Amino acid sequence: MPSVITEFTGLSTAAKIERANRTHQAPHQGGPGATINTTNIASNNRFEVRHSFCASLRPQQIDIFRTIRDGKDIYVSLGAGGGKTLPIICYWFEVLLGLNVMGPRPFANIREPRQIMRAIQQLFTLTNIRKLPKIIFCVPRKALAIQIREQDFIPAIKSILIQMFDHLEKLTSVGNFFENTEGFVSVLIDIIDSCPHKFRELGMLRRFLAEYHKVLTYNADPNNSEYIANVENYEREFRRYMSDYIEFISRLLIGLRTGESHEQVGTNIVTVSIHQSLPNLLKDYEKAGIIGELRLVVLDEWHMAQFGSAEKLHDDEAYNISQAIYGSMEMLSNHNVRFVCLTGTVHPSTARMFVELVNSYFKRNFILKVLPGKNPAKFNIVVDNSLS
Repeated sequence: MPSVITEFTGLSTAAKIERANRTHQAPHQGGPGATINTTNIASNNRFEVRHSFCASLRPQQIDIFRTIRDGKDIYVSLGAGGGKTLPIICYWFEVLLGLNVMGPRPFANIREPRQIMRAIQQLFTLTNIRKLPKIIFCVPRKALAIQIREQDFIPAIKSILIQMFDHLEKLTSVGNFFENTEGFVSVLIDIIDSCPHKFRELGMLRRFLAEYHKVLTYNADPNNSEYIANVENYEREFRRYMSDYIEFISRLLIGLRTGESHEQVGTNIVTVSIHQSLPNLLKDYEKAGIIGELRLVVLDEWHMAQFGSAEKLHDDEAYNISQAIYGSMEMLSNHNVRFVCLTGTVHPSTARMFVELVNSYFKRNFILKVLPGKNPAKFNIVVDNSLS
């Protein structure tokens, strides 16, 4: 089965970057798993919802997921199209966000009102960004960073959130979980009121729900056709508001930080950056007092930090990337942060040399996973310039 989230899986990094430069404006939502079109929550837009993309992990992807979950550093060498990014996405959802996505149908085990309440609270707790564990995902180029944010992470979180709401609402039949729709709306209002951050989008949703609640309780007459029509209009409007909220929360969770972008630090859970920006980003995390919330640093296309890279980089660029990463490892040596290095174009001996270097010099605990794949290329690792 092909890799999840990217439309250019199987291409070299140079081809990905070229494609990203041309097409990063248009989000892509392709991926494996059962796909349905849904218009119930997202009434004004049609989203492709993947009900099982984290359940479709292959054995080698499950191995990557479990290694990260168990708190170990990992260097993954897997051929182009092998699906290296998917275990990161699933780790983010399942472990860091606490959402149940690893089953064949996410959230299907939520049946009781108590479970529903917890699931709804989880969803709105996502707005409390500062207290949630964080990931930094690094790539070599700004265009590729934009592409990964727009075409990998944002569509993935939209898909998960839509599944959650669709399951909770059961195709608008909330009476399955609560005594009536009024009770469901009241619960949503109470949860929003308890959110620590009063985002404008939450305020708009809160005001609408208050109006909706009045309609449901004032002169309620299920036999009155005018009352029924009014309630149905509010149901449709509710789905539009939820669609807007899903769009808002998806972009709130995923940030972009490159040399030319300056989003406020700490306002996202996942920050997509370029390798060279990582040291400055970590310094900003320290200044903001949130370095302790960082859990994972992912270094994608890591082979581009090596001399003689198949991507035809100048050696000085490979040197700058490698020094930025080595400096970041040094900065994080006293923090509980795991590193994940992903590459699809590296010779196994190069991978072993790198793992031995960082494990001995930076006291890391990298586990090397050289998995069957394509395009093995041998080149020299770049050594930290502070080594004697």
